[in-house]
Amino acid sequence: KFEVNCSNESCLGLKHFEIEKCCSLENYSISKRAEDTMRNSALSLEEGDIRFIKPNKKCLEERQKFASGPCKGVRYLKPDFKGCTFSPFVSEQLLISKGYLKNIIKTEEIDCFDKHYLLWTRVPRDYAMGHNHHLASFNCMLKEAIYLNRTLIVDDFVGMQKVHTNINLPIFEVPYNLWYNSTFLNDYEAGYIMWSEFKEKCGTASLTSKDQEILHEAHFSTSAEVMESFKKTFLLVRDFRKSAESDFRYGFKICKHFYDKSDMPMRPAKYIFVEIAKKMISYLEERNKNGLNDDYVCIHVRRGDKLNKKEYPNLAEETSPERILELLDPILKPNATVFIATNEKNLAEFFQPFYLKYEIASVYKVSSVIDHRLFLPSTLALIDY
Repeated sequence: KFEVNCSNESCLGLKHFEIEKCCSLENYSISKRAEDTMRNSALSLEEGDIRFIKPNKKCLEERQKFASGPCKGVRYLKPDFKGCTFSPFVSEQLLISKGYLKNIIKTEEIDCFDKHYLLWTRVPRDYAMGHNHHLASFNCMLKEAIYLNRTLIVDDFVGMQKVHTNINLPIFEVPYNLWYNSTFLNDYEAGYIMWSEFKEKCGTASLTSKDQEILHEAHFSTSAEVMESFKKTFLLVRDFRKSAESDFRYGFKICKHFYDKSDMPMRPAKYIFVEIAKKMISYLEERNKNGLNDDYVCIHVRRGDKLNKKEYPNLAEETSPERILELLDPILKPNATVFIATNEKNLAEFFQPFYLKYEIASVYKVSSVIDHRLFLPSTLALIDY
């Protein structure tokens, strides 16, 4: 919806305001292309999520190239970009306030102002964490939206750092609805809307408004009572931009401080993962029904980074194949199926002693159910769980 007539080459030779404007718009256009590419991809988890690696890498390469070239030294740009997508509200608010992007006012969409909206800016640490962090903070954000009776604005994208993905990208990003299902939010009276849909429907006029009946940017540590006092405000924003080193560095901390944990709503559903898990269960049951074995058991072997945690001093020994076999042998017959959910990278090698006694199944082994080559390890783990 914004006009961007700028390229890396066109920024050459410009000075002061013009170079800053040109480079900021080039940064915007690169990210917008990446967002559009990812948003337009089919949101089917069965097609995998590693297909989003390519637009992530291309975006980062382009941004790093122009940031170290003609745009080197522009204060709003950094050469060590970690992600490609825009933080809802924050990124475009800056560009609009500087006059770099046109402020869109959609006065014809009168019904837009019939509702009141809640938006959380991206919580820097949550955005790059694993699934459980995302879900816990989303749950808290939803809790606040319900408490305030506001329509929740949901980020179009979700990110995860390489410690969780094993990909050489600082942050790997996918459309939110690829990993999580937000449609259940329609069950709540005020409902929800994706950030891109909010912009399309309501324009961006509210992003820089000084009128508190249109926009209020609340500090990340604002109490629930103060948030509630802005009942007439069209767009209420909880701003986490400077929260990284505070006690509110994770979004779920809001609920720890201001809301009753006993009345938390359901977390955003993992329904997309559940469908693949159901197919795996059907596969195991079918094997049993066909007489290939008369029993199966599922075990969860959590190793990986936990092996180095002082909280689990005996984990290496307790999760060794020999120790697990000692526990299984008294309860399983030979040739029974053992489904192994694990983050152990070399499953076949590590669990080799199992193959001598049992039939082994896992998300890495049953190709008729899932092609593990299409998925991140963190996604396979969530299917396991």
